[in-house]
Amino acid sequence: MTSPSIDPLTFPDIVDHIIPYLDSPQSLARAARVCKAWNILYTPVLWRVVQYTCMNGTSPTFERHGALVRQLTVSHLDDYHLDLISPFCSHVESFVLWSNCVASAEKLAPYLRSIRPTLERFVVNSTELHPEDVVSVLIDDDVGGDAVVYLALRELKVKCFGVLSRLTLSWESLMMLLKASPNLRTVRWESLEILAPVDRSGQNGIHRLLGTITATEEGVGQEEKDGRLLEECTKITSLTLQSVMVSDKTLIQLLRKTPELTYLDYSSLHPTGEVLGVLPTICPELKQLIFMSDNLIPSQTSTQLFRPSAITNQSLSLKELFLGHCELDDTSLDLLISTQGSTLLEMSLWNCLPFTDSRAKAILSGCHCLTILYLYGDHTITLATQEGDEMNNLVEDAKRKGWTCHKAMETFEVHSIE
Repeated sequence: MTSPSIDPLTFPDIVDHIIPYLDSPQSLARAARVCKAWNILYTPVLWRVVQYTCMNGTSPTFERHGALVRQLTVSHLDDYHLDLISPFCSHVESFVLWSNCVASAEKLAPYLRSIRPTLERFVVNSTELHPEDVVSVLIDDDVGGDAVVYLALRELKVKCFGVLSRLTLSWESLMMLLKASPNLRTVRWESLEILAPVDRSGQNGIHRLLGTITATEEGVGQEEKDGRLLEECTKITSLTLQSVMVSDKTLIQLLRKTPELTYLDYSSLHPTGEVLGVLPTICPELKQLIFMSDNLIPSQTSTQLFRPSAITNQSLSLKELFLGHCELDDTSLDLLISTQGSTLLEMSLWNCLPFTDSRAKAILSGCHCLTILYLYGDHTITLATQEGDEMNNLVEDAKRKGWTCHKAMETFEVHSIE
């Protein structure tokens, strides 16, 4: 009795050896056409990640393989192409709308609702969508009333451009979104204004907050229930607010909901810097901080970032620090070195203080693990060899050995800013 023939091209050892070389859609497509066995094997891999632009006049034919798509990136998506996608791509886990999405909220809402159980990553870059529309299409329940919606989202990145003015996102909408996204870990908002919470102290009766009806019930008063909902914490570990206008008070309220935050990137117009003083208390796990202001934050405010928390008496243990337009005098620089010197790996200071050899040496001698140091601004530093307006790290060995970080240091650059 003869044993059934086995196609050697389907042997696991052979397949495992071939797969690493199939590193592009073109090579996967060619592999899928070799034979029927390989077509069955490689077609799901080929269609798992799909990227295309609606500007070139063609789009993938999703009717047959749309159900295999897990990561979908579309540039210049419009309503017409969304209609080609939505009936077939029903198991998308990552949906990226890049290079100006012009699809309407009315079209996006039902599709996002259909993939809500699987969607873990949503990125949108649009001039047509308002930030409120983004929240609406994500949490729309299609039934009205006050049904509670839960999203599988783990990553959300939104950039909405206003044609004539900066677009706004209400505090209430933001809280509705966070409440509906218990698995959210990474959040990025860009080019918008987050409005302060509405003062409800003068309101009576029934009104909506965070997607629920909050009437007085079971002995729980309105103000007490509102406060309890606002105190719920999220699991967010990474928060980026790029070119976002938000008051320090509102930002602090938001950060109080992110006690597990390890990464914060915040650039804003005219911040007071008040948030720096509370970070050690409300975000004790913070490891990476980027704080960029367009106006100079005074040294007495900047210094608060490095002081121990008034509650826990613990300082932050930062690994990466980028400060822009935050004044640092000798006292604040000494405090930075004493509290962060044992943990900092990378540091960039942009227009924070006039840099001198003594201040640079203090940083290099006090920050034991520092691998990268960038100093931008007025300086009289002579520690490095100058090439144009950039200082490289060609420093004499004798000088380097005086730094505690001399073995770890990879990059040391000083730049003048006109």
